[in-house]
Amino acid sequence: QARDIRAVIRALGFDKAIVFGSSSGGLFSLQFAHDFPQMVDHIVAHESPATNLLPDAAAIYDNMYHLREVYEAQGMEAAAAEFEPQLLGYDDEGVPRPMEPEPWNAQNFWANEFGPLMGYTPNFNRIRENGTSVGLMRGVRSRDAWYARSVDEQAKILDCPRFDVPGAHEGFQVECEEFLPHFHMMLETLEKRRRERERS
Repeated sequence: QARDIRAVIRALGFDKAIVFGSSSGGLFSLQFAHDFPQMVDHIVAHESPATNLLPDAAAIYDNMYHLREVYEAQGMEAAAAEFEPQLLGYDDEGVPRPMEPEPWNAQNFWANEFGPLMGYTPNFNRIRENGTSVGLMRGVRSRDAWYARSVDEQAKILDCPRFDVPGAHEGFQVECEEFLPHFHMMLETLEKRRRERERS
């Protein structure tokens, strides 16, 4: 997926880009930062689920392996029925529902993405050593969900800006008006940080 990001940026005629990614897209953007730092202007990663950074990673993996077994034995709908309640904030009062993805998207997630992503973690130390410009976001509606807590652990390693932002795991989509000022503020923060580093 990091190579796909590179291909899209090149196809659009750019040498580098600001990349925003959420959830697994955040992991892909961070891997892109690792593999192709020369092509990164800024990375903004929103609730990237780097599970094995968490102190309770073993318990989370037990749950994920259970969900994988449910999927294999009972199918996608049964697995999703157990997984969706773990996505906190979606049912908060007044929060719009996210846009329904295409049917093939959910099928592909359970068949091809869920397993490989369970334990995937980019090399955060290398990203930090490269000096790549990264900002992290955690949705306030996600509360103490494991994928949100993971953001705090990533920030400790990367020593980078970390914002609490409106919404849940897909808040950037369904609470876009509230989310965008925080996104712009993150970009301003990253620009300021880079200027300060260049002067030092």
